[in-house]
Amino acid sequence: MDVCGTKFYLSPILDMSNGEIISYTIAESSNIKMIKSILDKVFRKHKELKEFIMHSDQGDNTSMLCIRQC
Repeated sequence: MDVCGTKFYLSPILDMSNGEIISYTIAESSNIKMIKSILDKVFRKHKELKEFIMHSDQGDNTSMLCIRQC
């Protein structure tokens, strides 16, 4: 999204069983730091979460080996 000439990236995490947004992050760049931030938030908030499937547009940031192994 573009706000006053600055581009922001919204990265939501959805619970696909009910469509609920369980976490999100907004950042000025889509990079590994943003992806790590959203995953850290999810695991802090949902300590019971042991496994999940991450679906993305398969861009560079979400296809990095370190993210796939988290």
